[in-house]
Amino acid sequence: PLPPELLQQGVSFIQEQQAARQKVLVACGRGVSRSVSFALAALKETENLDLITAYKEVLRVHPEARPHPVLWQSLC
Repeated sequence: PLPPELLQQGVSFIQEQQAARQKVLVACGRGVSRSVSFALAALKETENLDLITAYKEVLRVHPEARPHPVLWQSLC
């Protein structure tokens, strides 16, 4: 699972970069679970989306996105 403080740290970094008008690339080894989890958390916080809507948005541009069930539970 993702510890809440680590999740918040990642989301805060993304928000800071957005505020500075910087683009952010969220990446991990395969690009299907860990990075997707951070992207979902960022969308939830910055765009005020619920997790299902955020996941649908990510799937629209990244059909291979499959957050691990334990990571999904961390987001919930």
